[in-house]
Amino acid sequence: MEQSRYQAEPLHRSIDEDKERGKFYVEYRRGIEERKTRLKAAKEREDAALAAIRAEWAAKRKEIERMGIAKKNRRNLLTLARKHEAEAIALLAAQPEREAVRRDIPFTSWNGFLQHRAEQGNETALAILRSRKEPVAEEQELADSDSHAKDWSQHGREQFIRNAALKADFVARERAALETEGISGKAKTRLLAVLRMERISAEGGGQPERETMLAGFRHSVDHKGAVVFTLPGGGVIRDQGKELFFSARDEAAQAVALLYARKKWGKSIHIDGNRVFREPEREREKERGKER
Repeated sequence: MEQSRYQAEPLHRSIDEDKERGKFYVEYRRGIEERKTRLKAAKEREDAALAAIRAEWAAKRKEIERMGIAKKNRRNLLTLARKHEAEAIALLAAQPEREAVRRDIPFTSWNGFLQHRAEQGNETALAILRSRKEPVAEEQELADSDSHAKDWSQHGREQFIRNAALKADFVARERAALETEGISGKAKTRLLAVLRMERISAEGGGQPERETMLAGFRHSVDHKGAVVFTLPGGGVIRDQGKELFFSARDEAAQAVALLYARKKWGKSIHIDGNRVFREPEREREKERGKER
């Protein structure tokens, strides 16, 4: 289906005999083929690099597991190894070779090619665009040779790259915090919690609602060691280590608490009233068993 869409004849028939139009179509086809080839090669290189990163850190974690050291030290080393792996993966995602291809060849359809050339000031492309005698459905953009391809606007692509760069930066800061010597484990835990909330705030760029919820949040530590975040609207989130609490009946606090919990524990979280906690492994296995 995709190949047939690539090979479909141009939809603008009024100037079929025009030599310039023929030259344009040859240029369009050449660009499409180059785009496909370069994207496929870039994806293969990225997949190979990702597999190498995962294999390297899986081997290092196995090596740590075999060490004859205290459980606490082993756990800390494993956490640090996971941060190193996450940082390497984030850096890979923050510098996608495929984005360079999309910038070089930004069109995926004949219509898109003509618009691109017209925007560059080419009058022939503009004339072809204006030559349609009847309205036609906009040609569907072809998916790139990319398992994660999306029909993104330029803004969407920029946001993806921005978030990937932010992730790489914050993962590096988290890893550096864990490696810092001379501070206690509790101090590192507090620092990681604050970095986590700062990351949520930074990733809210372009989302006014999230920016409003988090801009200027404050943090403190109570007498029990819980990290307490106070939001601009007055809502409070308490990170007590194995569970979070947020201000009851405060929608902003609940929304931020869930974002924070996902950053801390991933998708396996559960909410009970105004308490959020990591779903126990036994419960996750039970749910997976039901799905099967």
